[in-house]
Amino acid sequence: PTPTYPTDPKDPTKVVPDEPVPEIPGMIPSTPTVTPEDPGKDTPIPYNPVTDPDKITTVEGKQIVHFVDGDNGNNPLRDPNTQTHEFKITNGVPDESSHTFTLVDVPVIPGYIAEVKSAGGKTVTPDTPLAEVTVVYHKIGKIVPVDPNGNPIPNAPTPSYTNDPTDPTKVVPNEPVPAITGKTPDKTSVTPTDPTKDTPVVYKDNEVPATPNPQKAVVNFVDVNTGKIIKTSGILSGRPGEDINKLYSSSEIIKQLEDAGYEVVYNAFDGDGVTKYFDDDDNTTQQFTVALKLKEKAKTPDPIVPDPETPAKDPETPAEKVTRPEQPVKQTVNVPTPQKPVEKKTADKKEVLPQTGADNNEAATILGAAAAAIGMTSLIGAKRRKKDDK
Repeated sequence: PTPTYPTDPKDPTKVVPDEPVPEIPGMIPSTPTVTPEDPGKDTPIPYNPVTDPDKITTVEGKQIVHFVDGDNGNNPLRDPNTQTHEFKITNGVPDESSHTFTLVDVPVIPGYIAEVKSAGGKTVTPDTPLAEVTVVYHKIGKIVPVDPNGNPIPNAPTPSYTNDPTDPTKVVPNEPVPAITGKTPDKTSVTPTDPTKDTPVVYKDNEVPATPNPQKAVVNFVDVNTGKIIKTSGILSGRPGEDINKLYSSSEIIKQLEDAGYEVVYNAFDGDGVTKYFDDDDNTTQQFTVALKLKEKAKTPDPIVPDPETPAKDPETPAEKVTRPEQPVKQTVNVPTPQKPVEKKTADKKEVLPQTGADNNEAATILGAAAAAIGMTSLIGAKRRKKDDK
C-alpha cells in the first residue's frame, strides 16, 4: 500500500505529522512513522524482510595418528595420537575455511622399528573435518650365530638389536655379538644397515691346543760336607708353568733331618718364599737342591781316670793302693770293654743316618781315651815304685 498523507484539519497547508507507515507482512519498515518535509512529495520507506535469530553451529576437526604392527595385520601397538580443532558456523557461514594440525613425534616402541620419524601435519575443513594417519612398525632384527656353512648354531643365543632411544627408525650401533663357549665369531659387533633384517655372524670352533708333555723335576737333599744325597723327593710331574710348590713341600723331610742332627745351609727350592714352576723342556729334569750339614756336636769331655784297683792285675804294683785326693772328680767307673762301646756307637750311627755313609769314630775315640787313662795310671804307679825303692 501507498497511503496519501492526511491533511491537517487545522491547517490546509500542512499534513498530519508522524503518519504511521503501512504494515507489510514479512517485512520490517526502516521507520515506524513519517513526517514529510514537503507534503507535496512522496516519502520512500525501505522495508527489510523479517529473519530468524542467528543460527550458530560447530564442526569438530580431528587428526588421528595410528601406530600399527605392519608384520601382524596392522594390529595396534599402542593407543593412537589424536588432535582436535573446532570450526564455528554462524547462519551457515564458518569462521575458518580450514585448519592444519602439527606434526607428531613417532614414539620408540621396544622391539620395533618405525617407517617414519614423525607423522601428521594434516589439513581439515568444515566439510572434511577428519584426517587419519597410520605409522607402520616392523619387528626388529636379530643377531643369528651360524657355522661356516651358514647353518644356525643349535641352542645359540639370538639377541635382538637394541632400539635407539632417540630415534624410532634406528637401532644402537656396534651391538656386541653373543659369546659361545668353544667358538670364535668373525666379528665382535654388528651395526645393521636394515634394522628389520637379521644379521648372520659366522662362528668357528676354537682350535684345541695340543696337550703339552708332562715336565719333570726333583728336589734333592744334599750333605754339603760329603756331597752325598741324603733324601730325595722323587720325580715330580706337571704341566709347563705349573707351580711345583703346590705339588711338593720340603718341610717334612727337613724336619726329619733336623731331628737326625742336620741343619739347613740353604734351600733353593722353597726357602724364604721361593716359588718354582715347571719349565717347557720335557727333555730335561729340573733339579733343586736343599743343602744341609750335621750340627757340631758338643766337645767330648776329658776321660775320667778309673780307679787303678779295678783294672790292675799285678798285686805287686803299689798303684793299687794309691789314692788321689787332689782329683775330687774321681769316681769308681767301670770302663766298658772296647768291643761293647764300638758296637753300640756304630749301631747308633746307623740308626740315625744310614743313608749318609759317614764314618763315626766317636766310639774309637772313647776307647782310645780309656786306654790312655790306663797307661797313665800304670806310669804313675811305676814312678811311685821307684820312689819307694829309693
